[in-house]
Amino acid sequence: MEVLPELRPMIGKQQHKTHDFDVFKHSLKVMQKISQNSDFEKLNESDKKVMLLGALLHDITKKEGKTDKTHAQEGSFDAFFIAKKFQLTKNEELKFYTLIRNHEWLEKVNKSGSEEQLTKQLQSVAYDLHTLILKR
Repeated sequence: MEVLPELRPMIGKQQHKTHDFDVFKHSLKVMQKISQNSDFEKLNESDKKVMLLGALLHDITKKEGKTDKTHAQEGSFDAFFIAKKFQLTKNEELKFYTLIRNHEWLEKVNKSGSEEQLTKQLQSVAYDLHTLILKR
């Protein structure tokens, strides 16, 4: 907590009813699950660092006890500045920001009501990912 005091509010902060853990424990579980995935070992060290840091901070601004539709976008800004402590390269910063900003895209796509909403969601994610790839 000395290195990242920004994590303290996550401890004990309950999520909405579909999660069994507080925000902090949930984030640690996500880190654990990612690191145990066989594809994780195939990543280079830079991408491993971004993935684990993203897992740790992906819910940094999540509101307590309810579904929070804005936390991915709002959290991406906060996490971006918090991550400055880790001296990421510009490319790593962009990957990190994009990862957190879009960490709920699959849920959004699955819950898009109309064909138009679905298209807008997919275009938004595709634009962000395309921009990320072009800057590599």
